[in-house]
Amino acid sequence: MRGFLFLVVLLFYYAQLVLFSGWEQPLGNSVHVLTWRSGEKRIRDPIRTAAPLIPARRNGTTVSSHRNGKRKPYLLEEASKCLVNKEKQKILNYDKTGIIYSVVFAVTADSASGAIVQELDNTLFMLSVYAREFSCKTVVFTTTPSIIALSKTLGHTVVTNTRVNRYGLPFIEDIMEVTHCIYSSRHVGYVNSDILFTSNLFAIIDSIPKSRPPVFSIYELALTVKNVEISPIQHFSNASEIDNCIRAKAAGKKRRHVDSADLFVFSNSSSFTHLRNIVVGRVLFDNCMMRNTYLQGGELIDLNAVVEGVHQGHEGFKEHMKQSKATWSNISWNQNVTRFKYINHQGSLHYPNRIAID
Repeated sequence: MRGFLFLVVLLFYYAQLVLFSGWEQPLGNSVHVLTWRSGEKRIRDPIRTAAPLIPARRNGTTVSSHRNGKRKPYLLEEASKCLVNKEKQKILNYDKTGIIYSVVFAVTADSASGAIVQELDNTLFMLSVYAREFSCKTVVFTTTPSIIALSKTLGHTVVTNTRVNRYGLPFIEDIMEVTHCIYSSRHVGYVNSDILFTSNLFAIIDSIPKSRPPVFSIYELALTVKNVEISPIQHFSNASEIDNCIRAKAAGKKRRHVDSADLFVFSNSSSFTHLRNIVVGRVLFDNCMMRNTYLQGGELIDLNAVVEGVHQGHEGFKEHMKQSKATWSNISWNQNVTRFKYINHQGSLHYPNRIAID
C-alpha cells in the first residue's frame, strides 16, 4: 500500500513538472522565455540583431485586453471625475475633429516660484515642433499660470485640475486616462518634462503594425536617456535640426541605467488600472510604468538602440529629493502603495520582449 501511495505522489509531481515548467524553444533571434509553475514568465538574455523588431514567443499564452477581451476606454464623463467641475465641460466637448492621432503625450509640470526653467521650456517647444510635423498632440497638466500661458502659446492643451495625493503629486492613472480621452489616438504617451528625444520615434510607432510576427495588441515602448548640459533650442525651426542637436549633445555620453526610463508610449489597448495610486516623480515610478504592460501580458519594446533621448542636466532623482527636503513617506509613496518593493524583471528594460532596430 505504501509503495502504491509513493508511486501516486511521484506521478503527481512528475505531471506538475511536465505541465507547468520548462524552457520554451525560442523563435528565430528571440529572447528566452522561462515559464514557471505559477505561469509567470521571466525573460532572459535579450539578443540584439539587425531586425526591425526582435520577438519573444509566449508559451501558449492567450493575450487579450481587459474587460472581456476588448478595451473599452473610460467614458469622458468617467475620466473627467478626476477634474473639478469647471474643467469637465472643456474635456467633454474638446475634440470634435474626428482626427485619430498617432500618439498623444502627457506632460506634468509645476513651479512653486512660478518661474519656467529652461529644460521645461525646451521640452514643450520640441513637442510643439513635433505637433506641426507629425501626427501627435500634447496635453500639459499644470496649475502654474506661467506654464499654462506658455503651453497655450505653443498650441498644447492644458488641464489645470487633477487628483493629487496628500503631497500634491498627480496620480498617473488619471493623467493617462484623461489624456487618452481628450484626443482620439492609437497611442498615449508620457514624457518627463526635462527630456528631449529624436523624432524617429514617430516612424517606429507607425511601423509597429507591420512587424512580423505581429506585436500583441497591448504593448509599450520605453526609452532610457543620457544626461547632457542644458542649453536653449528655441532657435531651431524644424524636427531635423532638433534631432541633430540631440544627437550632438548625446554623442559620447553614457546612457542611464536601464532600470530607469523617461519616455513611455502605450498602445490604445493598454489599461492603466495597474497604475492605480501610483504618483509621478517618486521612487519606482519608471518601474511601475514598465511593469504595467507585463501585468497585462503585453510586450515591452526597448527603444534605446534606435531613438536618442537626453535628460537636460546632470542632477538625478536623489539630488532633486535633497533639494526639495521631502519626507521619507513622500519619497517612498509608490513603494508604500504597491507590493512592487524592488526592481526586477517585471519593470526594467533589462528584459524587453522586443528591441527596436534601424
